[in-house]
Amino acid sequence: MLDSEMDGRAAEIERAICRGESNLVMLEQAELRAREDLDAALAFSLGRAAEDEQDFAEARRLFERASDLGSPGVRTRAEAHLAYLDYYAGRCEPGFARARAAARSGHGIAAGEAHLYASVNAIALNRALDALDEAHAARNFAVRVRDRDLRHDLRFRIARQLVHVLVQYGDYSAAAAEAETASAIARATGSARQLGLAAYLRGHVCAARGDPVALTFFREADRHWGGSSRSFGRWLQYVWAVTLRNLGNISGAHNLRLASGIKVPWEEPLFDLAEGSPVTPPDAVNCPTEDMPFRLAARGVVFYAQGRFDEAAHDLRLAIREFERCEFHHERRGAALGLAAVELAAGELPVAETIVRREVETLVRQDVRTWPWWYRPAVIRVAKFALTIGVAPGYWRQMVQSADRAEGVLGDVLRARDLTERQIEVVRSWLAEPQLSRADLGSKLGIREASVRAHLNIARRKLGCDARRGAGALRDQISALTGTYRVS
Repeated sequence: MLDSEMDGRAAEIERAICRGESNLVMLEQAELRAREDLDAALAFSLGRAAEDEQDFAEARRLFERASDLGSPGVRTRAEAHLAYLDYYAGRCEPGFARARAAARSGHGIAAGEAHLYASVNAIALNRALDALDEAHAARNFAVRVRDRDLRHDLRFRIARQLVHVLVQYGDYSAAAAEAETASAIARATGSARQLGLAAYLRGHVCAARGDPVALTFFREADRHWGGSSRSFGRWLQYVWAVTLRNLGNISGAHNLRLASGIKVPWEEPLFDLAEGSPVTPPDAVNCPTEDMPFRLAARGVVFYAQGRFDEAAHDLRLAIREFERCEFHHERRGAALGLAAVELAAGELPVAETIVRREVETLVRQDVRTWPWWYRPAVIRVAKFALTIGVAPGYWRQMVQSADRAEGVLGDVLRARDLTERQIEVVRSWLAEPQLSRADLGSKLGIREASVRAHLNIARRKLGCDARRGAGALRDQISALTGTYRVS
């Protein structure tokens, strides 16, 4: 095959990848991939298909061949994609260094990809400003790419990265604009893969703000591409579950979480809290350094729910300090509001007021309705306190009213099943604080432990709940009967 023919075939394969046809490329070009004399440009284009299909061993083999044998432009692009594979392998520091080196030696699409994958590695290292700088540099190079298909494909990948970085940085409006850019490109190309990813990106921004519209975007993402890509479909199910949990649909969240098969260490305790299951704080010592602040924040919320306020404050302060260092303002905000609830529970009202006043401007301006480490009892405590001190009362009143509506629906449902007001009070109290023992719940309500047990047993029977122990079983039955806890 002549060099010009091979270059033409490589370009044809890459355009197919831009259209989201990586799977077809892998199937149709199996014989070509096996050739020992494979040309560098073909090796690179086939490596992109393998990368898209998450056949990382094959992708690495092909990119390494392209890097060894290719022209400077092909070599730079191959090195950029090898940096992306480093990210998937958890080698983010060398991946960042490799991508930066490639960016210095490249131009056009090669430099754009190198900066892009430097950004991907930087955000995984919890370096938000580096990630933003690299993504913006990638965007500057993307506009210089002459080939329309390649330009759109690169700009789409950059928008995808920027959405995630800007959400971490706490700039939801800029993230939403990048999600719209990705959506416009997807509509122009008609690629099912890009349409699915673009819908997910729009949903991701909405979910970060706590906007229920996220659920509509997730359904659209699943329709376009969730069923076609196993890895994307599973991740979509998990973030969908997290969003449902934060919006109050506990049973729906539980089902999607199980279907995904994914477990994120700092999210799992929050699922357990929501479901009324026994909760174990995540390990924040024997874990990757990059995971540590996320686990600390989750530990703080768990300790708050367990009434261990000194431990909660300690871990949340450590998490806040780390998030500030990383410039992860989205996560820092969630940990800070959790700390406000802890300080209120400990009687430190001036400290809590300082936190609330510092965070409220962004909450109101960006219309943030939920945040990381969302735990409803903590949120309501903060909201009611903010109302007493007159800080953005309209905003916080919506928070309280949202919870009150859910509680009102719950009360109507329980009365329809002939529960007495005392039985309703016991059920509500247990669902709100499932970590309490029967004795502690009785002390809080001013009744004997035996009375608590009797009321709960009667409530189970009236609701048609089985004999399983735990608030989760009762909550699941109520949700199945009525859709209670769904916040729309």
